Amino acid sequence: MFIKLLTNKANRDYLQIIALTFFLVAGAALIKLNITYLILTFIIIILSILQLLILSFYDFNAHYYFKKSTFVAIIKNFVIFAILLIPLTILFFMVIPRSNYPFFDILNKQDKALSGFIDTIKLGENSSIYQDDRVAFRAKMPEVNKKHLFWRGVELNTFDGKKWTYLENYIDDQALFTSKKIVEQDIYLQPLGTKYIVSLDKPLMVVNHKNSISIKNHVLSMTKKVNKPIHYTVRSVVSEVIYQPYISKSKYIKMPLVNEKIADLAKRLKGKNEIDTMKRTLKYMSGNGFVYTVEDLPVSEDPLYEFLFESKKGNCELFASAFAVILRLNGIPVRLISGFYGGEYNKYLKYYTVPFKNSHIWAEVWINNKWLRINPTPYELETVNRDNRFKGLRMLIDSIQYYWGVYVINYDLEKQLSLLENLRKAFDKDPRILVYKALIIMLFIFILLSTMVLILKSLKNAYSNKCLQLIRFLENIVRKKYGITRNNMTLFTFINVLPLSLGKKIMLKKIVLIAMGHFYKDIDITKDEFSRYIKELKILLKE
Repeated sequence: MFIKLLTNKANRDYLQIIALTFFLVAGAALIKLNITYLILTFIIIILSILQLLILSFYDFNAHYYFKKSTFVAIIKNFVIFAILLIPLTILFFMVIPRSNYPFFDILNKQDKALSGFIDTIKLGENSSIYQDDRVAFRAKMPEVNKKHLFWRGVELNTFDGKKWTYLENYIDDQALFTSKKIVEQDIYLQPLGTKYIVSLDKPLMVVNHKNSISIKNHVLSMTKKVNKPIHYTVRSVVSEVIYQPYISKSKYIKMPLVNEKIADLAKRLKGKNEIDTMKRTLKYMSGNGFVYTVEDLPVSEDPLYEFLFESKKGNCELFASAFAVILRLNGIPVRLISGFYGGEYNKYLKYYTVPFKNSHIWAEVWINNKWLRINPTPYELETVNRDNRFKGLRMLIDSIQYYWGVYVINYDLEKQLSLLENLRKAFDKDPRILVYKALIIMLFIFILLSTMVLILKSLKNAYSNKCLQLIRFLENIVRKKYGITRNNMTLFTFINVLPLSLGKKIMLKKIVLIAMGHFYKDIDITKDEFSRYIKELKILLKE
């Protein structure tokens, strides 16, 4: 295709470029199918159709000059045709059967392992963290207080000195909640590159999902890594506290050997009781020169030591890790939670948008038989939310992307069957609905038939049009008499290569100009004119 673009091109080459472009567009759908793909495809289709129309003019005359009225007529006819095709496209999209096992799923894995959410913390490996503005997930739900916007992912309960991981065999007794506020969320999650998925803290149950999702220690997980967008419905208890009288305490205070200065600091921060120790640690880390940043992070063999005593600059991973280590050294059970924090609420469509840059680590401390959610990182929620510049435009674009994901990407066989079932139930409840549905179906059928009639009429007109018949007659008689085929030549070039005198060529061009002039004005020539021009062509091409 690139070679074609760089070389001299005839009409045939342009047609090949258009064909190759459509092959590339179709191939792109196997790799990435998002709203950007839809927009680009729409633009390519429009430009390709316009190019085909323009090529048809230049096929007649390579030096054709476009008048404004001609170009406006082309655009007008194209818009009418596109409007007629929209309902037909929607109808086909809704009724063509889907499969629960798409053939192209192997290729169409979307954005695999995007940065942001992590199921393992490795301290001291990166000096800076890229702030990814891409959307991690959207959650359709009622608006909640900002202080509850913690989206729980995976629990991190094991620390080896530099790395936090989740050991799934840490299963504790059933938890209890005092809060009665339960929020249901429809979550549309982008690929995270891990088997763990998110929900509003604290998840109770998965309500609807066609694949297997398990809940263990308030961690939602699937059987394999999430490498494509998924949709699921989950219910959560909005609470900062989990009551759990009995836990494996030794597992949550287990620590490797640490630097002596870190151990001494933990001793200095030990209070009268567990709550006092926790408060003293939080107060120490909220002052004393500690600064939240995602740049100039400590990269060393002992990143916690460097963070606590040298740089005092860190991200949520370092703040939460240092807090957990100090408490564990004082015999207080602590675990870290990896997830997301905050989000922007769309008040019109009732959903939260949470970007990857909102990924966050916080702590849960077990004191007095309950897990308390603690956020040791010293920043406000507003610092991770987007700025308000162009907020209206941003929310409009996000709304379009939301509808694209809900009604296009996630439209599958299950939704088709659900749609039919809902229609059946509606008919059973109120017979009058059957009349309305029948009218809608009849309208769609009418539009479908009207579109097909217009297309067939256009094809018939194109074939029976006397102007085009005249051109075809010219091409046929030249092929039989001189063995010359037109191929991708313009009509004037075709006439120029004929072994005829200059006078005859001029007369042929005059007839072609009259015929094609009528054709582009959508005015057919009469039968008498057609017969006269046929006779003239026979005379001019006679030996």
